[in-house]
Amino acid sequence: MVDIQVLQIKQADGEGKLKAMADVQIGAALIIKSCLVYDGRSGLFVAMPRKMGKDGRWFDVISPGDNDFRKSLQDKVLEAYDREVAKDGLPATSVAGIPVKRVTSVK
Repeated sequence: MVDIQVLQIKQADGEGKLKAMADVQIGAALIIKSCLVYDGRSGLFVAMPRKMGKDGRWFDVISPGDNDFRKSLQDKVLEAYDREVAKDGLPATSVAGIPVKRVTSVK
Protein backbone atom coordinates (compact mmCIF):
# COMPACT_ATOMS: atom_id res chain seq x y z
CA MET A 1 0.00 0.00 0.00
CA VAL A 2 1.14 3.54 -0.71
CA ASP A 3 2.26 5.71 2.19
CA ILE A 4 -0.33 8.41 3.02
CA GLN A 5 0.60 11.31 5.30
CA VAL A 6 -1.51 14.28 6.37
CA LEU A 7 0.85 17.26 6.10
CA GLN A 8 -1.54 19.86 7.51
CA ILE A 9 -5.11 19.99 8.75
CA LYS A 10 -6.99 23.12 9.69
CA GLN A 11 -10.41 23.23 11.29
CA ALA A 12 -13.02 25.34 9.52
CA ASP A 13 -14.62 28.29 11.28
CA GLY A 14 -18.35 28.38 11.92
CA GLU A 15 -21.12 25.87 12.35
CA GLY A 16 -21.52 24.71 8.73
CA LYS A 17 -21.08 21.24 7.26
CA LEU A 18 -17.42 21.88 6.34
CA LYS A 19 -15.32 20.91 9.36
CA ALA A 20 -11.70 20.99 8.11
CA MET A 21 -9.32 21.19 5.17
CA ALA A 22 -6.28 18.93 4.83
CA ASP A 23 -3.18 18.69 2.66
CA VAL A 24 -2.19 15.07 2.05
CA GLN A 25 1.01 13.57 0.66
CA ILE A 26 0.82 10.31 -1.29
CA GLY A 27 4.19 8.57 -1.25
CA ALA A 28 6.95 10.91 -2.39
CA ALA A 29 5.28 11.78 -5.67
CA LEU A 30 2.03 13.66 -5.03
CA ILE A 31 0.58 16.27 -2.66
CA ILE A 32 -3.18 16.84 -2.68
CA LYS A 33 -4.14 20.29 -1.41
CA SER A 34 -7.51 21.02 0.22
CA CYS A 35 -9.11 17.66 0.89
CA LEU A 36 -12.32 18.59 2.73
CA VAL A 37 -13.79 17.04 5.90
CA TYR A 38 -17.58 17.34 5.91
CA ASP A 39 -20.23 16.37 8.44
CA GLY A 40 -22.78 14.70 6.17
CA ARG A 41 -26.07 12.93 6.83
CA SER A 42 -24.25 9.66 7.53
CA GLY A 43 -21.34 11.15 9.50
CA LEU A 44 -17.90 12.59 8.79
CA PHE A 45 -16.39 11.98 5.36
CA VAL A 46 -13.54 13.29 3.23
CA ALA A 47 -14.21 14.90 -0.16
CA MET A 48 -11.59 15.48 -2.82
CA PRO A 49 -10.74 19.03 -3.95
CA ARG A 50 -13.38 20.39 -6.34
CA LYS A 51 -13.58 23.07 -8.98
CA MET A 52 -16.56 24.72 -10.64
CA GLY A 53 -16.74 24.21 -14.38
CA LYS A 54 -17.87 26.77 -16.93
CA ASP A 55 -21.34 25.21 -16.84
CA GLY A 56 -21.65 25.95 -13.08
CA ARG A 57 -21.37 22.29 -12.06
CA TRP A 58 -18.72 21.09 -9.62
CA PHE A 59 -16.25 18.32 -10.46
CA ASP A 60 -13.45 16.61 -8.53
CA VAL A 61 -10.00 17.81 -9.52
CA ILE A 62 -8.49 14.47 -8.48
CA SER A 63 -10.09 11.13 -7.60
CA PRO A 64 -8.81 8.00 -5.85
CA GLY A 65 -8.35 5.08 -8.24
CA ASP A 66 -10.20 2.50 -6.14
CA ASN A 67 -12.31 2.13 -3.01
CA ASP A 68 -9.51 0.61 -0.90
CA PHE A 69 -7.29 3.62 -1.51
CA ARG A 70 -10.21 6.02 -0.92
CA LYS A 71 -10.91 4.35 2.44
CA SER A 72 -7.22 4.50 3.45
CA LEU A 73 -7.08 8.19 2.53
CA GLN A 74 -10.29 8.95 4.41
CA ASP A 75 -9.11 7.04 7.49
CA LYS A 76 -5.80 8.95 7.61
CA VAL A 77 -7.47 12.35 7.21
CA LEU A 78 -10.17 11.60 9.82
CA GLU A 79 -7.53 10.35 12.27
CA ALA A 80 -5.68 13.66 11.83
CA TYR A 81 -8.98 15.52 12.25
CA ASP A 82 -9.67 13.63 15.49
CA ARG A 83 -6.22 14.61 16.83
CA GLU A 84 -6.79 18.26 15.87
CA VAL A 85 -10.21 18.34 17.56
CA ALA A 86 -8.74 16.66 20.67
CA LYS A 87 -6.22 19.54 20.97
CA ASP A 88 -9.20 21.80 21.66
CA GLY A 89 -10.25 19.54 24.53
CA LEU A 90 -13.21 18.04 22.68
CA PRO A 91 -13.71 14.28 22.40
CA ALA A 92 -12.50 12.68 19.18
CA THR A 93 -15.03 12.61 16.35
CA SER A 94 -16.97 15.51 17.81
CA VAL A 95 -17.95 18.83 16.38
CA ALA A 96 -18.40 21.69 18.85
CA GLY A 97 -18.65 19.09 21.62
CA ILE A 98 -21.44 17.14 19.89
CA PRO A 99 -20.45 13.54 19.06
CA VAL A 100 -20.65 12.63 15.39
CA LYS A 101 -20.08 9.35 13.64
CA ARG A 102 -17.75 8.55 10.78
CA VAL A 103 -18.93 7.26 7.45
CA THR A 104 -17.66 3.71 7.35
CA SER A 105 -18.68 2.67 3.85
CA VAL A 106 -17.04 4.40 0.93
CA LYS A 107 -18.64 4.43 -2.51
